[in-house]
Amino acid sequence: MKLVDAPGKITTGRPLKPFGIVVHHTASNKYANPDNVIAMCIRGVNKVPGPLYNYLIKGDGTIVKLTTSKIKANHAGRGLQSVLTRIQKNLPVLGNAENLGRITANSRFIGVSIINDGLGEKVPETQMDALVDLCAFLCDGHKWNPGVSVIGHKEWTARKVDPSFSMPELRGMISRRMITDTPTMVLPKEPEDGRVLF
Repeated sequence: MKLVDAPGKITTGRPLKPFGIVVHHTASNKYANPDNVIAMCIRGVNKVPGPLYNYLIKGDGTIVKLTTSKIKANHAGRGLQSVLTRIQKNLPVLGNAENLGRITANSRFIGVSIINDGLGEKVPETQMDALVDLCAFLCDGHKWNPGVSVIGHKEWTARKVDPSFSMPELRGMISRRMITDTPTMVLPKEPEDGRVLF
């Protein structure tokens, strides 16, 4: 996993106490210079101040850390209380959101975005691989179940369509990549006398 700090990484701000991840795409022009997209996500856009995400993933798979780990990003916007409640109860979301929602929960979710226009731009394998690696790393570190704690922006609010790929497939890939999901073999203790009974 190639992780780098963004120039001008945000180190102060409102606290982040997460219990999940919201996955996004930036909806930036596919011809935009990735460094310009990173700068935009640090400073913010329109009436939304930066940082816009906690992590941004470039097409080459480089993961750019936009904030320190305890700083909230302005990424999710208003969404559904029912989604938040399901995650808090360790229940999976029920698919794409059907309503806009009224609550904000940026302080409860880590924002992870790929640089992608969301209008049919192909997601390179290196970028998807980095997304899976990062989400698996975060889920392992927080002891989260990705089947519950990783959601798409489109599952948080009907205002959004990102990301453009299947969230159930992404969650499956994250589960398979997690260290804590690696099966361990526990052998029975050998008898002290060395004899094995059949």
